[in-house]
Amino acid sequence: MSGSASSAGRHILLEHQYRTTLPYPVACGFARFCTPGRSAAMIARRLVDAAEEALRYAAIVAVSDYITNPSADAAVLRDLHGAWMHGGVLRMEHWILALTRVLGERSSTWTDLFVGEFAGVRVESLKAACEPLLAAGRLQRPQADEPRVGAREFVRDHESDLFSILSELDFLGKYAMCAADVDMPENEASAAPLAAEQAQRQTLQVYRGATRWFAEYEVVMEKPVSPRKVFIWRPGFDGILCLSPFLIYGRAAAASEQAKARRRKMILPRVRGIMVLGSAGAYVSLDQQGMLPLSCLDYPSPGVLSAELRDVFNEEAGVVFRKDVRLRAEERKLFARRPGDMPEGTEFVGERDTYVVRDDPIGRGGMGVVYLVKPKSDPSESWRLKQ
Repeated sequence: MSGSASSAGRHILLEHQYRTTLPYPVACGFARFCTPGRSAAMIARRLVDAAEEALRYAAIVAVSDYITNPSADAAVLRDLHGAWMHGGVLRMEHWILALTRVLGERSSTWTDLFVGEFAGVRVESLKAACEPLLAAGRLQRPQADEPRVGAREFVRDHESDLFSILSELDFLGKYAMCAADVDMPENEASAAPLAAEQAQRQTLQVYRGATRWFAEYEVVMEKPVSPRKVFIWRPGFDGILCLSPFLIYGRAAAASEQAKARRRKMILPRVRGIMVLGSAGAYVSLDQQGMLPLSCLDYPSPGVLSAELRDVFNEEAGVVFRKDVRLRAEERKLFARRPGDMPEGTEFVGERDTYVVRDDPIGRGGMGVVYLVKPKSDPSESWRLKQ
């Protein structure tokens, strides 16, 4: 196989991997970039947006990890609070600064890492990949149809930077992102936090890959999680790290009459799902349906969120937290084994030959799993199989 063909094949494999195994906030941004656009300017914008989504999620996980680290430094937390809650719209530059700020504490005040792979992130490589994307318009987001000089060349020259960022952060895909009991009635969900003696069986929604059809598993949580709190699991499913209120599962409905009077010309969205903090007083739907002021949220309660945002960088307040929670073996298998999985070496009989699965899937989607297989009659040939 020629070098160019090998590189193209590697590119295809990585594209499938990132679209299907990364956490939803990262995978959906990457999938939008991979979707053909009507102009080079649109594709260039999606490239920058995909990098920003990855950096934002990594920054949220790293900062949550740092806050819950017993040796977190008060001065670092004050710096992060000032940068995060300054009142302006948060953009790529903020996520890079927040991420590199906490990564710089790895040898001093960040000694207990929930996500151990952060210890191996190469900060200089990450910053080198981010710099040209930052320089592209200095964080400006042009309209999709706005002409951009050299957009096609920009994509050609800097697509590799996006893949470098994802390669540096792809370990985040091993930490399943979840929320519990998202469909619980609001009057139940607004009750006091769940106690250990209360109902421990919870339904977890898992946000993996770019598809909006999220897997749901009913499990027994030895330490139940409050409904709609977004968190990640350790790969061994023996501990969780809360990411709320940076990420929330929320709903924005019709605003109050007072809010309507203030925003008579504003079209208020009705959205439900994962939202990310976009500024000190507003969230952004991951489906790109606009900025949602706290007053527009039906749940979580704007008052509760305001209090959490005020105290989130106070490690003693416990707004973000870690818990040692262990799933039972049969429940861990639900997360570890995914529908359609076939071990390497699995054989099956086709119409013309017997085929052998070569290795892990090269792609996943809502309708199937794609494998490379080889026919027994000619092992030098490779074929793609959709299961």
